[in-house]
Amino acid sequence: MNSIKRLLVLLVMVGLMFTFTPSTALAGHSGDGGVAATVTAGFLSVSVVGQNLTYGTRDLGAPNNKPLGQIGLDIFFAAFRVENNGTKESTWDIEGGNSEAWTIGPAASNEIYKHSYDDEGNAVGLPISPTSLHVPTLLSPLKAPGDVLGVWLLLDMPTDSAATTEQSLPIFIIATVFGNS
Repeated sequence: MNSIKRLLVLLVMVGLMFTFTPSTALAGHSGDGGVAATVTAGFLSVSVVGQNLTYGTRDLGAPNNKPLGQIGLDIFFAAFRVENNGTKESTWDIEGGNSEAWTIGPAASNEIYKHSYDDEGNAVGLPISPTSLHVPTLLSPLKAPGDVLGVWLLLDMPTDSAATTEQSLPIFIIATVFGNS
């Protein structure tokens, strides 16, 4: 019985504390009282380090080309690194685009190049999907704010091409929200 009385006294004290505690958020509001709810807006954001990559000069038809400087399994020698600098957990997708003369595809052929990636550094070479398909390839599982991921790249050159100028091969990293967070 004593524990019930103590609980009732505690509940009354807490109720009085909420009733008589002023809140600056409620200033200027007429009424008997209230509570102020707070919220922080979450956002998705990724940053990419190592944006200026070059493969140098490569022969047509040459497979498994690595960007210059991409060596070993150390994250600092990956082609680039991606960091979750947002406030929400997210997954990251990777997509590729066409150059001025070449189309990205699942296999290299005439005027078609293949870009592959790996986020472990072991040159597995998972193909990068073209942005035109609107089916992004999952680059990473759930990443918390502050997480960093190294990405290694491989390029299969077109087997034949009329282009003799340098080509720019776009790569896009897209952060997507995980679940309902």
